[in-house]
Amino acid sequence: MYIAIDIGGTKTLVVLFDENKTILGEIRFETPKDYSLFKAELDKAKAALPAYETVMTGAIGCRGAVDRENGVLLADSKLGWQNTPLCTDAKAVFGCKFHLENDAKLAGLSEAHLLDEEVPKVLYITVSTGMNGAFVVDGILDPNTIDAEIGHWLFEHEGKLKHWEDFASGTYLTETFGQRASDLEDESAWRAFTKNLAIGIVNACAAYTPNIVILGGGVGAHHYKYSNYLDDAVSEITPYIVKVPEIVQAKDPERAVINGCYELARQKA
Repeated sequence: MYIAIDIGGTKTLVVLFDENKTILGEIRFETPKDYSLFKAELDKAKAALPAYETVMTGAIGCRGAVDRENGVLLADSKLGWQNTPLCTDAKAVFGCKFHLENDAKLAGLSEAHLLDEEVPKVLYITVSTGMNGAFVVDGILDPNTIDAEIGHWLFEHEGKLKHWEDFASGTYLTETFGQRASDLEDESAWRAFTKNLAIGIVNACAAYTPNIVILGGGVGAHHYKYSNYLDDAVSEITPYIVKVPEIVQAKDPERAVINGCYELARQKA
């Protein structure tokens, strides 16, 4: 069995999986900003889960920068946590070794394993409040690019040097067009937005040479609304020497992080 913990800025999800990814128990609670209260909630979660004999390993997904080797969350600006020993404290509660990873990387790992067939190189891009990505090679997170932050790539936009997420994220979409992706139906707005999205995607494909691109996050989950506009925008700017593969929508964006925890725990067991 595996313990998976998805620590979000507002909610935390704790799931007990068996070896076949069957959910045996699931607990959700509001994420306290006081870390001592968070640890108390983990104790409550353990008591509320079904009884189990042996957990092989666990995995934790969280926002922000992580120290994977020592299982420490270096910083989460929303929760205000710094140098937080998440894996050590989770082990004290659940009694097994834990592995820590950034939530966007775990979402990409999960989505790569949900594809209908095995794909050697999968590039996952989350388009949400901010932007991040994951590169999955032969089913595992690529160790050579695991710390990459594609949302912070710099581009010239409207005469200024900006991070990609500053002009292509869900936050930008809402602030510029006054609606979230779920509500936006304006064709001209989507055409303008996808031009911004295409710039980073083409550059990412030039750098990573993926076999498929998966879009996740709040905006990625509505890829079906703007896929044609995005394809047009990508085609307009792609150099002949760069190959942009099929761009698809994430299959399970709501549970991508917790499922990614399962995949990571399974691989590390």
